[in-house]
Amino acid sequence: MGVQDDFTKASASESVYRLIRQRIVQGVYHPGGALKEADLARGIGCSRTPIREALRRLESDGLVDILPNRGARVASWVGADPNQIFLLRANLEGFAARMAATSISSFAISRLVELAEAMEKAEDSESRLRFDEITELNYEFHKGVFDAAGDKRLASIMACILEVGSMMHSIGIHSRAEAARSFRHHRELIEAFEARDPDWAESVTRCHVFSVRSIVASGSAHGPLSVAESIAGES
Repeated sequence: MGVQDDFTKASASESVYRLIRQRIVQGVYHPGGALKEADLARGIGCSRTPIREALRRLESDGLVDILPNRGARVASWVGADPNQIFLLRANLEGFAARMAATSISSFAISRLVELAEAMEKAEDSESRLRFDEITELNYEFHKGVFDAAGDKRLASIMACILEVGSMMHSIGIHSRAEAARSFRHHRELIEAFEARDPDWAESVTRCHVFSVRSIVASGSAHGPLSVAESIAGES
């Protein structure tokens, strides 16, 4: 197998992972529901190998439970009330921002700036894939805050909540005004980090998470392209 074959295999595996992940969070695959490799492979139109790899990754993400002799199932907690998910996010991420404010490195701040700029650029691009791009960048931004907090246990606890909360944001539709508000929060959080102000950092983070909750609850504006549509557009 050559380098190009390896790349193609990796690309297909990533696409399958993203597609199953989004279907779980959108509720296409219900909490507690079985995820049979053969059925998934047939429905997606691929071999069972990338399905198996995707399910293992999703188990690590906390979105799938793989049980001995019973196979894979959607994790039951994925169906939790979105209000609970965002309340947990606000409390945990606000605490992480407070911790990060006094210890975050200049390099980490620079990385957050890069991610913020990339999101703003993607939003201005008018690309049909910009929603998927912004979702991934947004996930990296918030993950960067937890990494900067320097508490591995906290980061581990937050990983699944951040994953689902981030994807709820991606499928809960946003207008340009809502996107601009979200980006302003990112910029203000960076300013709070530069000022080494933990109260400011925690406050803007909680405000940001609750504003996202409002967007998801209202389902306003026009919806982003799904991962499935993105894959089709790339083929």
